[in-house]
Amino acid sequence: DEAKQAVKRAYVEIKDSKKAVLLNRQLGVIRTVALTSLMHAIERSEEPVLALAIDGSATSTLIRICEEIGIMYVGARNFSYVEGTKVHLISL
Repeated sequence: DEAKQAVKRAYVEIKDSKKAVLLNRQLGVIRTVALTSLMHAIERSEEPVLALAIDGSATSTLIRICEEIGIMYVGARNFSYVEGTKVHLISL
């Protein structure tokens, strides 16, 4: 699917950088941020975030927050277990 491919393409740009990329509904890059400021960037984004590509682990807290605010796709190297999430998890 197109969103999964966009997340994988975005990840290539941040691999081994400990950063994350926020993608909008058109699957364009909103911004690239350090993992330490990821939640702040999501909350402050002027554009709705559809997807994330993360060079690191997606914690259960992050996945739940993504679900609550409508982020549909999260790509990461590792995931915490989250039962019954509606977020599409993409292994990178």
